[in-house]
Amino acid sequence: MDNPTISVIVPVYQTAQFLDECLDSIARSTLSDIEVLMVDDGSDDGSAAICDRKAAEDQRFKCFHRKQAGISSSRDFGPEQARGQYIAWVDSDDSISKDYLERLYRAAKTYNADWTVAVDEDVQPNILEDDEVVRQQLNGQLGVLWSSLIKKECYSGKRFVDVPANEDAIMLVQIALGHPKTVKIGNSGYHYRVRASSAVHRLQPKSLMGRLEALDLRNDYVRIHKPECYRFTHYSSVMEATKINRLIRHKRFEGDDQVKKAVKHTLRKHLFAVPLSSLSGRQYREVLAGYKVLLIGQ
Repeated sequence: MDNPTISVIVPVYQTAQFLDECLDSIARSTLSDIEVLMVDDGSDDGSAAICDRKAAEDQRFKCFHRKQAGISSSRDFGPEQARGQYIAWVDSDDSISKDYLERLYRAAKTYNADWTVAVDEDVQPNILEDDEVVRQQLNGQLGVLWSSLIKKECYSGKRFVDVPANEDAIMLVQIALGHPKTVKIGNSGYHYRVRASSAVHRLQPKSLMGRLEALDLRNDYVRIHKPECYRFTHYSSVMEATKINRLIRHKRFEGDDQVKKAVKHTLRKHLFAVPLSSLSGRQYREVLAGYKVLLIGQ
């Protein structure tokens, strides 16, 4: 397959328990003109063998075994190997519906979009351009990496930042600042598996602090490269801080005081700059939660 329509990149690390289900779901896709790049980051739990077996069974699947270097390195490696016009991502413990990729691709072609976002609700296609793309990405309205189909050229010259969590959010902001023509469509075909051991759910200071570190890096990138859009960073920064606070509230673990101080620092930095008049009811409640954390610590 010289020029597949979509390159599906699957970063793999220690997910043998779920990997067959993930890869089988991609193989059943109604859009057959794909390549699947499995990037194994030094797994030793049987994941590597599963990747090798799938590559032997299906010529669309190709496996790369690499010395463990972390998720950001794996994500950088994938687009470098991709031959497709578009890139999609599937985490190795998740799965997709058989029509998920085809629906994304048809929307991309119909609306001549550089970036197509699957929204897990019944919505009419919504086209975004210019700074609206940046605003919605910073406000968390354009999903995440694995809910996106993006032209390969949009990744050109960009790198994933090496942080413990949320490295994909920084990449998506870099892409958004290029003002790609974007379309949001209703498509609930990505099935995300919540695991307590995942980077965004672990009660470990390194992981939790990494989420806030990534947030600061994202905000600094916007401030330097698109200062007029920096105002859009405030609400999403508050939202991330309150999410972490809910995760750690009423729990004790080593380093919890450090995390709590970092949460409050983020809130003090952004909370009072949020433009309240522009918020929806749900967003306003999130901001109120931030005030509550600052005032009474809950």
